[in-house]
Amino acid sequence: MATGTNVMTSETLTIELPDEIFKDLNDIAAFHNTKIEKLVYSYIVDGIAGDSRAARRKKFTDRANEVLGKGNVPPKTVEDIFNNMVY
Repeated sequence: MATGTNVMTSETLTIELPDEIFKDLNDIAAFHNTKIEKLVYSYIVDGIAGDSRAARRKKFTDRANEVLGKGNVPPKTVEDIFNNMVY
């Protein structure tokens, strides 16, 4: 039986940062006893994850409003429910 493997490939990205931001990143990395590359990577991953959650939430909210709108439920209802949820 064959098993699947997850192969992660990578690309290199070079960015220019203002000196002040680079210094702040270095200070934060030193505080956490980690490399600046690892810190920046974690910031990027966290940002992508947050944007992904927001996109899924919007897609769900739009679809829920579409479906509930047929039953005369106000469009803001689903958004209000999300805003009052603790997660």
